[in-house]
Amino acid sequence: MATKTQPLTLDELIARHADDIAYVAEKTPATTAEDFIYQLTIASGRLGDDDLTQAVAFLTTVTDACEGEDAAQTVFLNEAARCLHHVDELVEEYRLMVGD
Repeated sequence: MATKTQPLTLDELIARHADDIAYVAEKTPATTAEDFIYQLTIASGRLGDDDLTQAVAFLTTVTDACEGEDAAQTVFLNEAARCLHHVDELVEEYRLMVGD
């Protein structure tokens, strides 16, 4: 029998990536969706990565258009997570580039 995993939450996604995104955005790590999306917007511009820009769109949809629609939120959160899968690599390259 396969075990069913719990869907990813927005808080988990933020916790997973907040430090890296905050480093690039030169901010304190976000703890709210609004702050995380704002910092992710800054980071996507600085890193020039289309996946991060797409993650902003997915997360904005989760917070604005899907409130109360759990199935839709899960889909968009999973898409955002997919777009953010390489954040650690991008930030590592950024650290090397800025000499940190």
